Amino acid sequence: MVSPQPNRAVKRINGIDVEFRLDGRDELPWVTFVTGIANDLSMWDAQAAALERDFRVLRYDLRGQGGTQPTPGPYSVEMLVQDLIGLLDGLNIRKTSLVGLGLGGALVQAAAVAHPDRVHKLAPSCCRAKMVPEFAKLWHGLIETVKKDGFRSIVEPTAQRWFSDEFKAANPAVMDKVRRMIKRTSVQGYLEMIEMGVVNGSQAAAATHNGAGVPANCNGLVANWAVGGTWATTRALGTAADITTAIAPDPVQRSIPTPPSGRKDAARRASGSVCIRGT
Repeated sequence: MVSPQPNRAVKRINGIDVEFRLDGRDELPWVTFVTGIANDLSMWDAQAAALERDFRVLRYDLRGQGGTQPTPGPYSVEMLVQDLIGLLDGLNIRKTSLVGLGLGGALVQAAAVAHPDRVHKLAPSCCRAKMVPEFAKLWHGLIETVKKDGFRSIVEPTAQRWFSDEFKAANPAVMDKVRRMIKRTSVQGYLEMIEMGVVNGSQAAAATHNGAGVPANCNGLVANWAVGGTWATTRALGTAADITTAIAPDPVQRSIPTPPSGRKDAARRASGSVCIRGT
């Protein structure tokens, strides 16, 4: 078993060691944060701190990312969804709201389609439900670079691509933290994730459920979706680039689904979000 980072734990799920962290009191409703490629659970630090008063917060690292064990490929969306559901089962979480960024945004959509009884609300962010050629071209180039020059060669280009010039200039400490996060990614896990999404086309993860359409591209948006309901609100995040959790934490936090306890005033207090049909 791998040794977890401070304030984190490891659980054996589907034959691998998954690193995770819990915040908030036991009796609160659950919200689960799902990361993307070359991310770890630290990318949700601001959101966890803001929400732990109202939620029991679960964060974890995807297979081969951060502190979670990599495995030989091929990877698939179905495999990663089973990792998520297995972790929920292992922690006795019957139902949770799901928040995902990047690949994590695609995964929470796929999880809701496959396991609607386990999901209260969704907030996918900076993601795609379907791969498109112009995006696939970028990832093909990264595969070739890593295989030729090693993983370290893409750390700085990745950090630079994720953030706007204004943010990078104003937040050097955050950028250093992001570089450290990227370096925790295993080469095997990184390449398998990219090949899953691009070469095999597996990021086309979610389409419809009970007549509720999932936009093919929610990049630059945060959207709430009620399982069995309809898309209700979207918020453009301007020049936030890819990692909106760091660049625009306030609108991301305001878009997190409301606790399922009837406290609809919490949504209005946070952002004025509408109550989503189907809840």
